[in-house]
Amino acid sequence: MKHWKIIVSLLVILGFIAFPASSVKAAGPTGGWKSGISCQNLDAVNTANVTLDFYQEMSSTVAIEYAGASIPPGGSFNWLTTSNINMPGFPSPFTGSGVVSSTTPLACNVNTQSTGSGTTTSPWRLGTNMGLSDTTVGPKIYVAQTVRYVSLGIYSYIAVQNTGSSATAVHVKYYKSGEITAAAETATIPANATKIFYQEANTNLPVDFNSGAIVSADDTATPLAVSVALYYNALAGDDPNLAYQKANFYSLNGFTSGAAKVFVPRYVRSLIGYNSSIAIQNVGDTATVATVTFTFNGLADIVHDTVSLAPGDSTVIFAGSSSASYLAPVDALPTNDHQGSAVVTVANAATDRIIVTVNEENRTPYGSDPHRLGQAASYNAINDGTQTNKVFFAQFVKGVIGIMSGIQVSNTTNTAGTCTFVYAGAAAATAADINVVLPAKGSISRFAGSGLTASMLALPTGFNSSVSVQCTVAVTGIVNMSVQPSYGQYGDSFSMTTGLNQ
Repeated sequence: MKHWKIIVSLLVILGFIAFPASSVKAAGPTGGWKSGISCQNLDAVNTANVTLDFYQEMSSTVAIEYAGASIPPGGSFNWLTTSNINMPGFPSPFTGSGVVSSTTPLACNVNTQSTGSGTTTSPWRLGTNMGLSDTTVGPKIYVAQTVRYVSLGIYSYIAVQNTGSSATAVHVKYYKSGEITAAAETATIPANATKIFYQEANTNLPVDFNSGAIVSADDTATPLAVSVALYYNALAGDDPNLAYQKANFYSLNGFTSGAAKVFVPRYVRSLIGYNSSIAIQNVGDTATVATVTFTFNGLADIVHDTVSLAPGDSTVIFAGSSSASYLAPVDALPTNDHQGSAVVTVANAATDRIIVTVNEENRTPYGSDPHRLGQAASYNAINDGTQTNKVFFAQFVKGVIGIMSGIQVSNTTNTAGTCTFVYAGAAAATAADINVVLPAKGSISRFAGSGLTASMLALPTGFNSSVSVQCTVAVTGIVNMSVQPSYGQYGDSFSMTTGLNQ
């Protein structure tokens, strides 16, 4: 347990994968890959002294260590595995995991990025997930969506890191109207090491499988860190000049527990070609029925009841589906009001528990502009009880190689409040976002590329740092980023992750 105590004191565990272009794999997203890490120091007084250790897949030996980085109070720092400045000598090829150690609490994001050049035949691909702390690792992890869409070329992988001090057997079980026993997988993972389970390679999963999984340690005690990615791979016969239309890459984390109520800070319907989907997994011991209530500006609550879910099973609700006629009133709203939020609840709050993940993707061109096609992002919805009055975003970008970020902060209460945004190192932008009104059950959005919002106009081009938001009511939030179409890049540069509530 000694290593576990260190992990708790260090607060952040990061699990990510990077696929080298030269490797040939039976499964996994094609192409070359690299990873970026962004960390924000949550301490307002003390400097964070940071060390990063990396482990190759299925190895307990540190492959490389980077020590000596420091992050000022409230500030942030970025690393990139291909950088000769802050990560020189990073192993290549490398597939594995990392651990960030700090003298103060951190909020960290991990970006998994392809090495694509942004052309139609070599598109960008990007996904972001939060680093995992001691409260988000555990001996049993729930995954709301895993995919083996053989006919469409959509797949997923589950990366499992053993954060314990000794090797343990790990089991992955899949569910669709009950457990698919033939598809269960087991592997013994050394301490600190990662094992990646590719659903593409699991031929015991049915064709067009799209449902949930549960990952557990055999000893029922070893903490596991789990990250998940969904991705497209081109199929035989696909036009290589249209590769950007299948660049979709989604990245998120597993859950240690569920809740009777789950908050979805951002959900869109026909927003310049984007639509959201919600994956709901029943993590309780009995069947349940989940109810989704959507909120869009100018509309009363829109209620949609899902089908009954067996234990472990998942269902997916897609905003762009022809069966989503209950969302048709959204189409009459102004474009900016096509982004809303949702709350998911269960039939029996005393016993039933669910988890929710959210995807947002672009399947249709907006006007004549093809640059958004193939973009996709995911985030973990927020369990009731974890919302707070303050939320941290480790990375917010304005104008770095065409990338712009957006933030959406949602009020989880029926009471109006105010919020103050702090942009690290950008005093003018901070001064323009003090005591911003947050409507009851409403939200505040900030887009770095906005030419109308005072704080975004004051934010300097080239900003690539952290943001914190302090509110008078309990909130949740997400941050996203993507390359703007005017930059001329193709593929999935779109990523999204949940803010850290503290």
